[in-house]
Amino acid sequence: NESGSGDSVLRRRAIEIENELRQAETMHRQNNALLTLLRNAETDPSQLLATPTLLLDSQPVLKRLKDNLLDIQVLRAALLGNYTDNHPSVKATEIQEQEIRSRITEEVVTSVKAAELNHKLSEGKLQLLQDHLKSVQGRLDTLASLRSDYANVAAEAKHRIQLLEGAE
Repeated sequence: NESGSGDSVLRRRAIEIENELRQAETMHRQNNALLTLLRNAETDPSQLLATPTLLLDSQPVLKRLKDNLLDIQVLRAALLGNYTDNHPSVKATEIQEQEIRSRITEEVVTSVKAAELNHKLSEGKLQLLQDHLKSVQGRLDTLASLRSDYANVAAEAKHRIQLLEGAE
């Protein structure tokens, strides 16, 4: 049945769009979380240290800087186990830590701009998918209504044919 085929194609398309929409919503939530994190890191870069690595996957420079900061902090702690605060090696790690923090601060500004752009793009994609889904669902509703009308007309025609055959 051709109309059944059209209906089936539309239903499959609606399911595909719903799946894309779920994926886009997940990405949008991740973008929001990253944007919030980055905005908080603008005022307090140390917040990046507690950030899950997965969240920073889209920001490889920040991820590397975070890892470097953690490494230098571990090294500094190890050195403090053997030396005083005034030892040249401890002082050198303090300077390195300050440099990394400064680079993180600079990189966060750039990352916020990129995350804001991703946020806007993901909002646009969500809206586009929602509109497309609404259109497909509208077409499915129209098709269902037409089928109902057609079924009524077909039943009426069949009934009249039976009446005519009975009258002969």
